Amino acid sequence: MAIHAEDTFIGDTALGGHRYYATVSALEESELNVIEHAHFKSCVIKHPEVSFMIIDSLIRKARLAALQVEDLSLRKADQRVAHFLLELSNEIGKEVEHGILITVRMTHETLANLTGLARPTLTSVLGELTAKGAITTKEHMFIILDKKRLTDIADDIFA
Repeated sequence: MAIHAEDTFIGDTALGGHRYYATVSALEESELNVIEHAHFKSCVIKHPEVSFMIIDSLIRKARLAALQVEDLSLRKADQRVAHFLLELSNEIGKEVEHGILITVRMTHETLANLTGLARPTLTSVLGELTAKGAITTKEHMFIILDKKRLTDIADDIFA
């Protein structure tokens, strides 16, 4: 599972003419456009730059999948959450007066699912990260207050 920024391709692995078997849930109002395989092929022929957009999207998703495998196999709960919030801040974060606002509203359950944790565990970890001054929340959005502290927690894999 992942959170995708605006103008992201979903289901791009189906562009080879294969079925796409994933489920997508929108966290906010979204617009979805379906591109038929034949139309996609003609578009790529007329506009080769579209191929590079798809390649960039696939590379991003492969990178995110590799990071998720690393997180699930090597990181403790607090490290997973810290790492995930840092990745989100890089993808969809916005500089605000007191830190970096992750511009998507997320429930604890959504974040727990994204990090492979039980919701009570996630809630406990968020409390710890808040107590350490690394993050805060506002209206179901996260604000990274101390990126270095969060990075230190996330990068301490072998602690």
